Amino acid sequence: MFAFPDAVSMPVKMRKHAIRCYPAHTGKKLWVRRAVELLTGLGLVRWLFPAEPFLLGGISAAAFEKWMQDLGKEISDSELCPVFVWPADPERGRIYAYFLDADGRRRAFCKIGMDDRNNGLIEREAETLNELEAMSLKLSRVPGLIASGKHVGMNYVLVETTPLDARAIDWNEGVDTDSLIDEYAGSIRIVAGSELENLPWWKEILKVFSNRPELISVLRKAGEDGVEVCRVHGDLNRTNILVDENDIWLLDWERSEQCGPALTDQLCVAVDRLWLESKVDPGGNLQRLKELFPRLKDEKTYGQGVLGLAFLGAAGFTPALSILTEWFPEGMKGIN
Repeated sequence: MFAFPDAVSMPVKMRKHAIRCYPAHTGKKLWVRRAVELLTGLGLVRWLFPAEPFLLGGISAAAFEKWMQDLGKEISDSELCPVFVWPADPERGRIYAYFLDADGRRRAFCKIGMDDRNNGLIEREAETLNELEAMSLKLSRVPGLIASGKHVGMNYVLVETTPLDARAIDWNEGVDTDSLIDEYAGSIRIVAGSELENLPWWKEILKVFSNRPELISVLRKAGEDGVEVCRVHGDLNRTNILVDENDIWLLDWERSEQCGPALTDQLCVAVDRLWLESKVDPGGNLQRLKELFPRLKDEKTYGQGVLGLAFLGAAGFTPALSILTEWFPEGMKGIN
């Protein structure tokens, strides 16, 4: 879960700050963090989680330490201590690091890619954060970009941290997500079918759903009629919308597209909420989704919504895949 250099000699105070780097944005994760804090206070955490050398393929320990020092200089503090927080699935091909100052304050958060796929996603996030900064959003905040680049074949992005008291949005709070989306999305444009072939997300959708001819037929028909596009976040589930006393934070812009299907983010919010309410009723969720989006029931316009769902499904968003599997069942069961 956590790793930090020289853990044996690290002061107890610093260890406590390091543990607080675990992102407890949901109730379940908060209890995990509290449990680890308790075990640390009792001196049992090393027994349950034995220390192991921190190794990164292809990079020596000395070279990696030098890289961490260089990143620290980007934050104007050469004495920063990196704390590594691994993703839930080690096979994701990336690592996360927080940088703490001498007082244990979190100064920056860093994503590091470890394969081509994650390098591409991290590079896209850096580009998007640059573009969003120029927009000066008023209704929401995005983490400020501190630095980005590549080191020995691994892309990284270094950003400001969110407040410690920030938590994942509760869909029942009544936050006007439509207004948040409209602000960064900008105006809706129409992309002609002949231009779609040049868009990476279109190619990815056709690849992922190649075994579902009925769905592909709907997508191609929507493309021929012209696709409504705008900037999309691409993964606007509740864990990527944090709230605190002052701000609403929108995180993880890795899948953002300047010309993504226009309904993508509204659909992401809707299916995430439906999924949280009932994972075991995909048929009911599909019907409720159609009630929320009347265009999904209109033969002339439903293709635009299916494109948004396919965009999310191609990225592996489980709630969207559940809806698509119910809507176009043949050939969908093997998609994950």
